[in-house]
Amino acid sequence: MILALMGAGIMFALLLLSVLLGFLGRTDSNIRQSGYFGHGLPPFVTVEMMVAFFEVQEDTGIPVSTGIAQLIAEAGYGNYGERGDIRQGLSRLAYDYHNLFGVKFFDGTPYVRGAVDLTTWEYIDGEDITIVDAFAIYDSARDAILHRAHMLFLPPYVDNITPYLNLEIGTYTIEQANRFANGIWVSGWATDPDYVEKLIHHMEHYNLYRFNNMTWDEFRELLRYEDGYENE
Repeated sequence: MILALMGAGIMFALLLLSVLLGFLGRTDSNIRQSGYFGHGLPPFVTVEMMVAFFEVQEDTGIPVSTGIAQLIAEAGYGNYGERGDIRQGLSRLAYDYHNLFGVKFFDGTPYVRGAVDLTTWEYIDGEDITIVDAFAIYDSARDAILHRAHMLFLPPYVDNITPYLNLEIGTYTIEQANRFANGIWVSGWATDPDYVEKLIHHMEHYNLYRFNNMTWDEFRELLRYEDGYENE
């Protein structure tokens, strides 16, 4: 009788261990597949990008949330790169040429190493039209993010975004981030009349506002998994 009870106890323990291991396996898998490793970001947002977004925020006051929102709007959910087969990747422009924000090519601009002609659409005089235009090529996603910051401190952007810079991390508001996004659009970044609404939607949907009030070191502490990245 005692042996039978011991055997049943061992079997129960093994069953419980199996269930726990299965749960942990699913949890780890979900973390790896849930966008930015449990932080609710899309799968195409990388550590390299986040490092650059936080670097720019701490150096210039440009809020992280608006950069990620523009990345999603301009380059996200495309057919290229990892998960591109299920439209969870990047656009061709972003994947092949590291152009994350649909930036057009102008000769002599910093961070840009060349140009590529691609088909795009613009909203002009109330109509959607398709054109071929020259887009900037970058060596890395970081260069694209740094170039965006450089552009935003030039006319006509600088006057429209300066009042809403994140100059004191920890107190930045949702309204300020939304007004910053509007400043980008009214300065002429995009012709899409719904551009601001799309950026705000992304900031709300992915709760991007939270990143405006933390530093890279604080965000890094939240990371649990990343291939090739050590959370020291």
